Amino acid sequence: MKAVVYEKFGGSDVLQFRDMPDPVPLDGEVLVEVFASSVNPIDIKVRSGSLRAVSGKRFPRIPGADLSGRVLESRHPRFKAGDKVYGMSRVFRGGCHAEKIALPANYLSPKPATLSHNTAAILPLTGLTCIQALVRKCNLRARQEVLINGCTGGVGSMAVQLAAAKQAMVTGVCSEKNAGLAMKLGADHVVSYEHEDLYRLGRFDIIFDAAGKMDIRGAKKMLKDGGKYITTEVGLRIMIWSAFSAAINFVNVKPDADDLIYLSKMVEEKMVTPLIDRDYPLDQLARAHDYVEKGHSRGKVLIRIRQAGKG
Repeated sequence: MKAVVYEKFGGSDVLQFRDMPDPVPLDGEVLVEVFASSVNPIDIKVRSGSLRAVSGKRFPRIPGADLSGRVLESRHPRFKAGDKVYGMSRVFRGGCHAEKIALPANYLSPKPATLSHNTAAILPLTGLTCIQALVRKCNLRARQEVLINGCTGGVGSMAVQLAAAKQAMVTGVCSEKNAGLAMKLGADHVVSYEHEDLYRLGRFDIIFDAAGKMDIRGAKKMLKDGGKYITTEVGLRIMIWSAFSAAINFVNVKPDADDLIYLSKMVEEKMVTPLIDRDYPLDQLARAHDYVEKGHSRGKVLIRIRQAGKG
């Protein structure tokens, strides 16, 4: 199979497009022909080696955590050959930027019938991040005041839609040029980080740092009594903070079939609409990494792997 592989940590130039052996599914796993995937900021951090303490140093690596595709072989009763599925790999394992991948059945769910493979492929990691952060960990409820930093990025754009669908009062933080998009996504108020002091916006029930860039001390002072700050930041600093403060937490997104079903229901009920910024073929993954690394994407960056039609 064709895949993008890297043999050492570094910049996007370490990514190589080449032939790799086909994966073989184990008991309980499903072999999927991957039609589409996406690039997430965590892919950049793993590739660069900045997270090697948690990602490990195993090589060669195939990046990519999102996928949508078709079952080629199933060794689990939930799926059969020909089923259209979507889901994600564990972020530190990757493997989705390839024509085939073998994953545990619990990492997958039937693809929403209303979505193409290209659109479904951008959903799993960002959608599950928002569900696991806002719903599972923060118990998001109607009329809560929620601040979302990075509200037009891949995770943030999903978080705004989810919070708005839950009837929370959403304040979004983004660049001035993206303010209009934030309002369309469902934000009640939009703040430009370029012109306003983020740490003087008031007090909130939930602060979701979808960009992973906020000062934790400053954010903690903005919480109401019983409020929670949660971030996509990964690393020792946030782990220490969360160990000593119940108000501070981080989301370590995990593949979960139940959460994928929850996500599919949100899509089918039009609570969320996936947002694609731009797309690249698999052999141009390095260009996609360079674009995402700049940090200015609006929504997700799609990786096209196989022509799959609209099904």
